[in-house]
Amino acid sequence: MINGPTLIHALETDIRSNFLKLTLLCKSVICCRVSPLQKAKVVLLVKENTKSVTLAIGDGANDVAMIQAAAIGVGILGEEGGQAARAADYAIGQFRFLQSLLLVHGNWNYFRQARLILYQFHIQLLYNMSLFYFSTISAWSEIVIFQNLLATLYYTVFTGVDIVFPTLLDRNIQQRKAIEYPESYASNVNNPLLTIKTFWIRWMMGLVHSIVTCSIYLFVNYADFHTR
Repeated sequence: MINGPTLIHALETDIRSNFLKLTLLCKSVICCRVSPLQKAKVVLLVKENTKSVTLAIGDGANDVAMIQAAAIGVGILGEEGGQAARAADYAIGQFRFLQSLLLVHGNWNYFRQARLILYQFHIQLLYNMSLFYFSTISAWSEIVIFQNLLATLYYTVFTGVDIVFPTLLDRNIQQRKAIEYPESYASNVNNPLLTIKTFWIRWMMGLVHSIVTCSIYLFVNYADFHTR
């Protein structure tokens, strides 16, 4: 535990690194009777000198600087007004909702965002590499493999609509189990769904599918293409 007057000296340039090392050896550190600026400085100290993702939670105007300094800010709409909520990334009505925000919605959001990011790599490679292959085969002529209407439908209907519902509704774990087993959320710290391996797997899938797409087009339109 450290109070505001002591924290002034602890955050000085020549000893702040030692102060950080000491705090990292503790399971919990309580900073009491500190100013809004000191709150922000403590968060920045951890954020800038460790690989940790910082989370700041506050319910008043004196917490705004701390919330904005953190990687993720959560504001609570309470008796002290809505300044903290307006400055935060996420706003909740009561502190008890933090459990659902992290363990449930945080878990679901990571799963959905990971699927969406990998899917975007896939469809972009499929489309653009198909264009590249065909342009190379046609000696960079003005012949196009996809007409404008088909290209528009590709991004809006064929590959747009089908990903909307999974990224909004898919759940990798039930809400009750996510709260009962918080270690399921902790497993996301290692970023299992967005690794170098999963990226290259998606990259190869997009590459293979683009080759198949271009090959089918050439096979179906061989006679017309040969005449041109």
